[in-house]
Amino acid sequence: MALFDRFRQPKWKHADPAIRLEAVNELGDDAQEVLCSLAREDADAGVRRRAVARVEDIGTLASVARSDMDEGVRAEARKLLMDLATDGSNEAEALEALAGLDDERDLAVVARTTDAEAVGLAALRRLSAPRLIGSVAGRASEGGIRLAALALMTDPAERLLVALNSEHKDVALSALESLTEADALEQVANRAKNKLVSRRARTRLREQRPVMVETPAQPGELSRDRLCDMVEGLAHETRADAISVPLEAAVDAWQQLAAGDDAPSLLQTRFDAAAAAARARLEQLRADAAAAQAEAEARAAKDARRAEVCQPLEDYAGDDIEDAVTAAQAAWGALDAEHEPGSDAINQRFLAAIARQRARLAARLADAERHAELATIAEEGEQLGGVDDLAHAHKRWAELLKRWTSLAQDGAAVDPVLVSRVKAAEGTIAARTAAIREQEGAARAENLKRALDACDRIEAVAARENLPLKDADQALRDARTTAEQLGALPSRDDQAAIVERLKKVQARLMDVVRELRSADDWKRWANATVQQELCEKVEALATVEALPDVAKRLKDLRQDWKQASAGPRGAEGDALWQRFKAAADAAQTRVDAFFAQRSVEDAAVLQEKAQLAEQAEALSESTDWLKTADALKALQQRWNALGHAPRGEQGRALNNRFRAACDRFFTRRKDDLSQRKDVWSANQAVKEDLIAKAEAIAETTDWNVGVETIKALQAEWKASGPVKRQKSEQLWQKFRAACDRFFERYKNRHAAEFDSRRVSREQALLDFEALAAADGDAEAGPAALASADQAWQAWRNGPPLPREIVRPMQERFAAAAQTLVERYPATFRNSAFDPDVTRARMAELVQQVEQLSSPQAAPQASMQVAPAAALATMLKEALASNTIGGRVDDQTKRRAAQETVRVARAAWGRLGPMVGEDAAALERRFAAACRKFDDPRDDRDDRGGRGDRGDRGDRGERRGPRPPRGPREQRA
Repeated sequence: MALFDRFRQPKWKHADPAIRLEAVNELGDDAQEVLCSLAREDADAGVRRRAVARVEDIGTLASVARSDMDEGVRAEARKLLMDLATDGSNEAEALEALAGLDDERDLAVVARTTDAEAVGLAALRRLSAPRLIGSVAGRASEGGIRLAALALMTDPAERLLVALNSEHKDVALSALESLTEADALEQVANRAKNKLVSRRARTRLREQRPVMVETPAQPGELSRDRLCDMVEGLAHETRADAISVPLEAAVDAWQQLAAGDDAPSLLQTRFDAAAAAARARLEQLRADAAAAQAEAEARAAKDARRAEVCQPLEDYAGDDIEDAVTAAQAAWGALDAEHEPGSDAINQRFLAAIARQRARLAARLADAERHAELATIAEEGEQLGGVDDLAHAHKRWAELLKRWTSLAQDGAAVDPVLVSRVKAAEGTIAARTAAIREQEGAARAENLKRALDACDRIEAVAARENLPLKDADQALRDARTTAEQLGALPSRDDQAAIVERLKKVQARLMDVVRELRSADDWKRWANATVQQELCEKVEALATVEALPDVAKRLKDLRQDWKQASAGPRGAEGDALWQRFKAAADAAQTRVDAFFAQRSVEDAAVLQEKAQLAEQAEALSESTDWLKTADALKALQQRWNALGHAPRGEQGRALNNRFRAACDRFFTRRKDDLSQRKDVWSANQAVKEDLIAKAEAIAETTDWNVGVETIKALQAEWKASGPVKRQKSEQLWQKFRAACDRFFERYKNRHAAEFDSRRVSREQALLDFEALAAADGDAEAGPAALASADQAWQAWRNGPPLPREIVRPMQERFAAAAQTLVERYPATFRNSAFDPDVTRARMAELVQQVEQLSSPQAAPQASMQVAPAAALATMLKEALASNTIGGRVDDQTKRRAAQETVRVARAAWGRLGPMVGEDAAALERRFAAACRKFDDPRDDRDDRGGRGDRGDRGDRGERRGPRPPRGPREQRA
């Protein structure tokens, strides 16, 4: 039973939520720590809600209001925080409770209902929605809060709503002062709840509206009835000038209306009576005015001296009002002493002048005092713009704004400079408030990012398989910490989403932790037996004589103990650990003594191994590869016979020295062999490149270049270095076969070239003959002409052949051309294939070239053959004659004739097919005439000319010289 006693828990930790709820009701008020724990961590929402209702700690309420997974629990916590925030008895607690509220609607309620101005201003600073700020401005219970909220409002529409709906005079009048639009003032004048605000709006409307003066209508625009009414009304006027001009205008208008037709007698009588009454009234008013003027003149004559005293006093607008009044009173007293008393009117005038001046003095003093106080308010407001404590600045600004409004409500004008200063100060405070709100927005975004990262991390931990209890506990603590420190988020949806995720992961982690704790308790109970067995095993080491085995087994046992270290808690676990530690310390003492003796033996081994290392280092730079390798192998055998070097820095250093010396020698030997292999590989690459070049040139038909190239390749082969013996003969046979293939082709080069020439030109002839043999009507003539021209151009552009081969082919071309001319006379007549045209052209060219032999006919012949070239030549001769004494050089004439012959030969080559004795005669004449202009110094190769076989040249050796075989490559 002792084991299960450890698992007993109080009722508030019971698994049944109903029992935990009953335990919450039974807990006393002093158990706040337990209540706070249940409010934050209990799995049942009902238990948490009941615990929240009894919690007194504001921090716990704020944490639950932000992060609890149940909306009802959060609402209960917010309700308690709002009650604390609106209770003005303890301002510090109210501000702390306000800090736990994040919903702007809750903050607006606190700002409207609290009696503590500091709390209301703090709540107001956290509002950003214009509608909520407007509700605070219109409905807050404290005037300072109302005015501060109004100062934060920039939208004229919201200020209009405050002026219309607020029942508080101060804020409604302040809102009205910021309105300038006539429509807005009209709405306030008609619909404002506060009557004073309504009257003030109507006053401002009247000030803004211009005075409307009715202008008399133009003549012709009035009816007779209207004229009668207007004239009848003149009889009741009190001013003469208001009767005379309208009466004259009305009479003129009546006369114009009466000129068109006869007026009814009744209207005429009415108008005449009204006009007579108006004139009588005018005369009466003028008589009264004259009497009043006479009386006034008499009174003025009587009160002239006193009027001279009143007039300066009435007109005085200076600043020394008291002195002006005193002087006027002294002058008035002197008049009383010298003359009879003045009339009542002048006496009243004097008293009224004194009263006005004294009232002006009082107004000036009051205005100066008011201006000074307003200036003080403006200056203090400007100073508040730089105060670091923004809460105090808002509170003080509300007080100043309230005082400013009360001073500005008396109707007197306020200095525009002061107004601009106050507005600037208000703008500065509003700008700072906006900046703080922007910072709060950034902080909310950062809180959201941090919360999302924490949720992702905690969810990843909760999703892991085989999660350790330590990690699960830490993840659960992180989830609770994240929920408690969630802070304000950008929106309620964000907060709801984060809270929902935390709720799910907390529920999962709580289940995991509960299972892991239960498993851990059973594991500790099972490890008790394992620890007992480890104690027995370590105690048994005292009887083992092989101390190296003791050291190894002791190490393993200690590792096993570490794996089973989670044993029973309390005295039982401590006893098992002390037993294991005592036996392990005894075995460690024996092992330490053994290794101390062994260290002495290891010192001798270290000394001998140091000598072996020195010998190996001395041999590491040797180039006698075989002997040195045998010597190093012997040193390695001795090193291994000494056994492993003792542990420690010195042993590792010796091992590294000996290994480095051996590695250095064998690496050098390997590098030497690798270098030789690299040389063989490079030589093999050169030989393979030579083989590729020889195989490429073996198929060339440029024989001179081929011979020179093969000889050069043979020389390069001889100069190339050795390769591996296995590759040497194979590479040589490939190179020799490529050279033999080229020289075999070189031996038979003329026969192959001749056959290729004949085949290409024979194919063009066959195409032409096939065209002549094909049947066709006259419509096929153009197509046949195009095909014939294409075959003829292929023949003309073909390679040269001997005359004895070309002549029969030309005769075949001529026969086929004659056939085409006969078949398609309309198309082929007068074409290049018409024998008559060709014969005429040949005769013309012959005549032109033969005429070049005559000096007089040369220019004309040149112009006929090549007008552009001849013209250029003639121009050069003319220039030469002008610059060199008028003589033309014979060499210049010959060059011009040669150019003409060149053009004629080109034209001869473009002639169509032609055979026969007459064609042969013309050809002989043309050749003879052209040869007269050939330059004997021009060593030309005419092997390619038509009808000239040409010289075959030196055919060379039967085969090229065989390249000498290189020496045998050195074997590896």
